Amino acid sequence: MPTNSAEDWRNLLGEPIKHWKIGYSVYATAQCWEAANGLPQEIAEIFGTKSELLLAIPEHKVPLAGGTRGSQCDVFALVRVTDKTIAVSVEG
Repeated sequence: MPTNSAEDWRNLLGEPIKHWKIGYSVYATAQCWEAANGLPQEIAEIFGTKSELLLAIPEHKVPLAGGTRGSQCDVFALVRVTDKTIAVSVEG
């Protein structure tokens, strides 16, 4: 589901009321990624000027071996860097 604002990320949280607060990583990450309209500057600098955001999934669920439930990374992204596609997991 495409997001239109940082507020759209709130509905994707496991506990939206508890975790959607100023100072919490997902709140800050949502603000940063939505304002960037692509890769945030800090992420783009890692990959260089020829990087392009292909897909970003907020609150992507990741299964944990031996766990009873998965974890959620703040952002899972696919980034194109020249002729390569790189999978990136971001924890704010």
